[in-house]
Amino acid sequence: MYKASRILVPVDFSDVARAAISMAVQLADRHGAELIFLHVDAGLEKQIESEILYSPESHGSEASILSQEAMLKDAVALEVSRAAEGGPALKLGRVRTIISGGDPVGVALQTIDAEGVDLVVMGTHGPQGLKGMILGSTAEQLVKRAGCSVFVVKPTGLPYLRD
Repeated sequence: MYKASRILVPVDFSDVARAAISMAVQLADRHGAELIFLHVDAGLEKQIESEILYSPESHGSEASILSQEAMLKDAVALEVSRAAEGGPALKLGRVRTIISGGDPVGVALQTIDAEGVDLVVMGTHGPQGLKGMILGSTAEQLVKRAGCSVFVVKPTGLPYLRD
């Protein structure tokens, strides 16, 4: 039987990301796995670079990171408490959060390798716009490129495409 020991959950604070958090908590409980929640803010790197170059005394990026980290921890705590309602105590491993700037796919792939992740659980919005149709969604890119299994949670109402 497949056993996950370290689960990565990329989070963008959407409804489908909340569903992925819930699914990841259930899987981690079943396997006693560690959970790593990752939020990537593509604009964060540029904000930090701008502050370093033009206003070294500014701390806007630090406040942004702390705000996003608080939001991520709140979202995780809410889903963990929902999963625990009316049932036995959860058997989760360690729970961590990571906030990063950069390309979401690149950061997720680096995190998978650096942390020894053996399962990714994430939501998908499906390809959006022309760029999404050409390059594919973040979830699609991770399915293609990750060195581990990827469990994709679809939003309600997203059509299932058949050959």
